[in-house]
Amino acid sequence: IDYQIEADFSGLIAPGMPNVAIELGEKFGRLMNYSDGMYAGQFVGGMYAEAFFENDIEKIIEAGLKCIPYGSQYAEMVRDVVSWYKQNPNDWEATWVLCQNKYRENPEYQKNSNGGIDVKINGAYILIGMLYGNLDIDQTIILSMRCGQDSDCNPSNAAGVLFTSIGTAELPSCFNENVDMETHFAHTSYNIPKVLDVCE
Repeated sequence: IDYQIEADFSGLIAPGMPNVAIELGEKFGRLMNYSDGMYAGQFVGGMYAEAFFENDIEKIIEAGLKCIPYGSQYAEMVRDVVSWYKQNPNDWEATWVLCQNKYRENPEYQKNSNGGIDVKINGAYILIGMLYGNLDIDQTIILSMRCGQDSDCNPSNAAGVLFTSIGTAELPSCFNENVDMETHFAHTSYNIPKVLDVCE
């Protein structure tokens, strides 16, 4: 799941340019992953690239889906979760159970997992948070976290895409009022404004 966790940058530095997120995945994603592991990061990057200009979560997900091969198991998982959400729009746990049955318990979808850690199930939990969170940042984070597995990175991806869609100016103050803009990150010459300058 490494590149899915770390691919946010590829869309954040490429607003409205999903091909850049795809290309960065081909370069950096391949250093650590292949197949669904790489596609997952390209999907996440594509969602970020779209989120700058879109606030409809399903359209953001569709944009990410266009960045990866249609026949991959990861793309299948994305289509499944969106379909299950439409069948159970008020019951995230029903969708969670369907994800467990297919993407955790079916050996056909666990062939490339690493001791049970698999990018498809973690990606499903990102999508559950995004779809059932109803554009509420706290609920998006809570639901992605409650799904389980990597309950740090999955909520971070889900909330990051939502943050990008909302935009800094519109974020509730509780998310940025106490951000330290001056202190440098340990062992670096960067603070937040310097990091933003580099990204820009």
